[in-house]
Amino acid sequence: MRLFLKIIFFLLILDSVDVALGQELNKICPISLKKGTGDSSSFLLTIADYNYFRGLTVKYAPSIEVIDADQPWPPRWFGLHPCDTASDLTTSDRIMLNASIQNDKLLFFTVIPNGGRANNLAILICNKNMEVVDTFYRSNREIDSHDFKLSANDDMMYFAGHDTIMDLRRISNDAADSVVKLIYETIEISDAKGKSTFSWNPLVQMGFHAVYLPYRHAPGVMSGNSTFEWSHGNSLQYDYDGNILYSFKHIGIGKISRTDGHVMWHIDRIKQKANSQSDVIPIYLQHDLQVVKDAQGNIFYTILSNGDDQHQQCEVYQFTVNYDKKGTPVIKLIKKIAPIEKISNTGGGGNFDIEADGNYIFNYGLYKQDTTLKERILMEYKNEKNNTRTEYAIAPSIFSYRIHKMTEWSPSRPVISNKNGALISDSKAPAQKWYRLSGTDLHTVNYAGKGDTFTPKEEGYYCVSVKSGFGWAVSRPFKFDKK
Repeated sequence: MRLFLKIIFFLLILDSVDVALGQELNKICPISLKKGTGDSSSFLLTIADYNYFRGLTVKYAPSIEVIDADQPWPPRWFGLHPCDTASDLTTSDRIMLNASIQNDKLLFFTVIPNGGRANNLAILICNKNMEVVDTFYRSNREIDSHDFKLSANDDMMYFAGHDTIMDLRRISNDAADSVVKLIYETIEISDAKGKSTFSWNPLVQMGFHAVYLPYRHAPGVMSGNSTFEWSHGNSLQYDYDGNILYSFKHIGIGKISRTDGHVMWHIDRIKQKANSQSDVIPIYLQHDLQVVKDAQGNIFYTILSNGDDQHQQCEVYQFTVNYDKKGTPVIKLIKKIAPIEKISNTGGGGNFDIEADGNYIFNYGLYKQDTTLKERILMEYKNEKNNTRTEYAIAPSIFSYRIHKMTEWSPSRPVISNKNGALISDSKAPAQKWYRLSGTDLHTVNYAGKGDTFTPKEEGYYCVSVKSGFGWAVSRPFKFDKK
């Protein structure tokens, strides 16, 4: 078993009354569907308010959600921070940046208190009932939130954060850079018992000059005049041959050997091609290197280029990597995929998930926008079968770091019926909360009551939420008519 970090105490917190009272539907940000879609799938996402990083007032609580493609509000399921017992979670500083389904388990990154002033960064592992069954953390290494992968044999691959002090004058030619705090990440793999089985340090393997120096002050949470995010790891993936794909935002993308760590191929911001035989892949502050096998068994890769100050457009590039007779990697660009919105995505974040049949999610992440807008486009979803591209929107300050389609399973949601003027859900869960939904797209949420049944005093739309794991499953809106 893994190290549990007082897991029994943690699970007791999950079931506490304070948490149940704090996890309320009106604390999370509504999501709008901009065009109808016939798709019945669900999406998994985390949302956070960027005002937190700016030191401003946070309007909505950070949350992890499952939404239906055809009707994203209210969510199918949601969970606020499972260890925060505050009555108002909109003040929470515990941001959950990343969540995904891996090997039939739900994983998400979060922060859990250790009883002292410091907190532990951890990856929580849940079953299909959204119950926390395991916790992965390293007491002596800071786990980075950007990406992590759980293999079929329960190995955990993750970025570990490090900091050091370095003299940057030899590359910056600035006398003020004699003492600079440098932040970087190593790639680590630990087995199911917590033992380290692989460690790869890009600072050692690639050399200090691998960084694209102008990105020293690129938009980011940790960057600043006195702190230099040298690598900014943001994507980890196993290739089909078992070797490791990486993306370091300030260095580039590539593949390393799982056996000895040597670099098999690499593309960086400066050269943008592996060698003379390869095509240019124009990446700028990139995110989310993925490998996909299509319906014919062909393997290709995708990378999202966020754009930088000189290259504003956010785009996805699809490419292949093959090897010639001498073993030299040959990278060929297949196509470019541009978002519906011509966005300047220099803020970072975002992801691109494409399936074997061509369906894809393009999550826009953070991007420059008109701050007078009431909503911003969150993502688009392309359905190849009916050839539709559907957009979803959210409040301007809210972003989702990654969004994934749930192809294996999704939590069930309660169903409401009207029995002689009383609303009843089909759930047997002991805790049930009722809300009245009104306003544009039913985004105005008011708590209405609790209990197994609820008798509305006025007509309108209602929904019910029932306890489900560490969060709540929510019904679709039900129109109540007294007649």
